[in-house]
Amino acid sequence: MLRVPTAEPEALVQSDLSGLSPDIQIALAALSDIEARYASDRESLDSWCGPEAARKRLLDLLDARHRREREPLVQRLAELHQHMTFAWMFRNLSLCSDRKVQLM
Repeated sequence: MLRVPTAEPEALVQSDLSGLSPDIQIALAALSDIEARYASDRESLDSWCGPEAARKRLLDLLDARHRREREPLVQRLAELHQHMTFAWMFRNLSLCSDRKVQLM
């Protein structure tokens, strides 16, 4: 999880990270929908009284769909996290450089 320095959190959020929050919220909401649907479908399939071979085949299809729908969102969240981490690191480096110049 990204930790923001307590000294200047507003400056960090308003600079490089201003557009990320909505993207993260959208990706998390979509991921939550996928997980809820998967849990519901899985529960229905677990209580299904059909033949075991058919249930196994449907479960395999359900799991494959779940992975296929989930993967791009997880990748997007990883990209956003990486962007936030780099922005935070460069922001801190910039602040350190600015402070060194002011001290000289």
